[in-house]
Amino acid sequence: MYHNTTKETGKTLQKFTQKAANQDETILQICKAFKRPFSAKDVFNAYPNNRTPMTSIRRSLNTLHYRENNIEPTGEKVKGMYGRPETQYRTRTNTNT
Repeated sequence: MYHNTTKETGKTLQKFTQKAANQDETILQICKAFKRPFSAKDVFNAYPNNRTPMTSIRRSLNTLHYRENNIEPTGEKVKGMYGRPETQYRTRTNTNT
């Protein structure tokens, strides 16, 4: 899901929305490949484009959890890239993608 904080319109908005949707799908496939709980740092390290900002990874995880219901928190936290606690997630067993 693209959060249109810059008030884009028209083709630009369509382009950004599609890019976010593609990123969500890529991240969902990465999440499904993990056979253990994962954090944003794990997804970031597995993401094919190493120039993607961590905030974009977190945006996708938020979408996959709250909007798409494809992943869920485990209730555990791990130390993240910046030394702060990060939520661990797992894929839900009933995802269709």
